[in-house]
Amino acid sequence: MGYIEGAPPVPSENLTGKPEGYPSALSVEFTEAEQAVHSLSAGRTTSRTSAFNFSVSAENDQSLLAINAPMGIGFAQPAAKFSLKATGSAALEFSTTWSADITVGQGHTTARASRLALTGHTEDPARVLNPAVGRRYVPANTGMALVQSQTADVFALRLAHTGALVAYRMLPNPDIPLDWNIIHFPINPRYTKQGTLDGAVGFDDRGKVTDPDYPGVTRYGEYSYFKPRDA
Repeated sequence: MGYIEGAPPVPSENLTGKPEGYPSALSVEFTEAEQAVHSLSAGRTTSRTSAFNFSVSAENDQSLLAINAPMGIGFAQPAAKFSLKATGSAALEFSTTWSADITVGQGHTTARASRLALTGHTEDPARVLNPAVGRRYVPANTGMALVQSQTADVFALRLAHTGALVAYRMLPNPDIPLDWNIIHFPINPRYTKQGTLDGAVGFDDRGKVTDPDYPGVTRYGEYSYFKPRDA
């Protein structure tokens, strides 16, 4: 899942003067947080509408004519005119609406911290690399990896009638949860070496004292953590 290439780099020529050394003098920590939120939401809306309409209409129009025809031919004149008109209307409307919303949420946060501190040992008095600076606390060139693992079951596939082995099959076990493991691994000293920033370990009366893993540090190049080209 991730790795840390050792503790923060320090020059070992400065880690002197303490017989007990400098364990845990500095460290690096990586924190990773995971957050999960579960929510349940429910909504309900109720609506009712009622309407009532009533309408009545009546209309009557009559005319009364007066006819004057003494000889079978005459004239008809309006004598009277009657008109009757009635109109009625009624309306009723009712509406109601109810709404309800419910939301329930639950969450949790899990934080995972990985910390790597400086470790090492004090130099052997008979094998001091740079007598000008004295016995150094030599840091361990170790990194740390965070690994997520899962347990698997191995099944053997055999023929039913002969029992001959056909193949092996590996399947993750769903009943065993994932596991987190921390693995410490040695770092290649030719890549980066804790205790020397640029391949040298201080100076003496003859000049620069080189680390055994970087004998060519007197020439121009990129050694240990000194990698301007990569940067």
